[in-house]
Amino acid sequence: MLGRRSQTNAVLFCASARLLACPAALLPCCPPLGRQGSVIKGTRLADYGGALDGFSSTYMHVLPGMQGNNIWTVRQLANLRRLQGNQAEAARLHAEARTMAEETVATMFATSQDKERGWFNVIYAAGPNGTKPLVAHEMRHVVDLFSLVFGLCGVKGTACDLTPTQRAQLSTFFHQELKTSDWIRATSPACNCSNSYTVPDPADANATKATTANANATGVGAGAGGDDGPWPALVTCKADREDHGSTGAYTAWPALAAEALCYLDGNCTAAFGVMASYAPNTARGRTVP
Repeated sequence: MLGRRSQTNAVLFCASARLLACPAALLPCCPPLGRQGSVIKGTRLADYGGALDGFSSTYMHVLPGMQGNNIWTVRQLANLRRLQGNQAEAARLHAEARTMAEETVATMFATSQDKERGWFNVIYAAGPNGTKPLVAHEMRHVVDLFSLVFGLCGVKGTACDLTPTQRAQLSTFFHQELKTSDWIRATSPACNCSNSYTVPDPADANATKATTANANATGVGAGAGGDDGPWPALVTCKADREDHGSTGAYTAWPALAAEALCYLDGNCTAAFGVMASYAPNTARGRTVP
């Protein structure tokens, strides 16, 4: 079947929606997320189960990056349905994505104690059989940053779901904790995977405010990791993998992080500077015999 991302790219590059009339493009997709078994009951948060990719033992269940991918996909599909003339389905999908985005920010977005930096945490369903209450586990990872920024702010024609303050906090987080002089870290050295805190019900209109207040008041979670001592990531997250940890990053991630900066900053000025800083690790000069 023709992939949804392939359909989107074909429309963008060809400046034509004729491809969308083919049978594969018209197949139904994406039932309401609340009907899927992998979603925490009463939310739009998808639970992906146990620890993934041999990384930190806490990097599991509701992953910010996967939430970002889901939001991006639903929004792109909504745009494709609109181009096909199915306005009702496009509206439904846009509304679904907006609810997903609101719940994601309310439960996953966290800040440092000085309110200068922001990132997205992992969420667990702490109730019986994968139900509420929800618990956030600190995870300051670049994949979660750029994947959620793409979903929340990177879809053409859709307003960014983050406030100007949140966008500035995420940008500062990247520059202060992930960027190095000539590359990036996948995981912030300041990440403390032992930090956790209870997340208010995302159905609560004051969830975002309550989440930050709870984390800072208890001294764990959003406000504490990395603010109260030496870099804890290597010990608490076992972040010693060169591609996933606090000593380096997989080769595609620096460029994707720079793209995310364009959406966060509203322009690519800083992103171009970041890309230029990678030159010592990406340029191949003359081979000397």
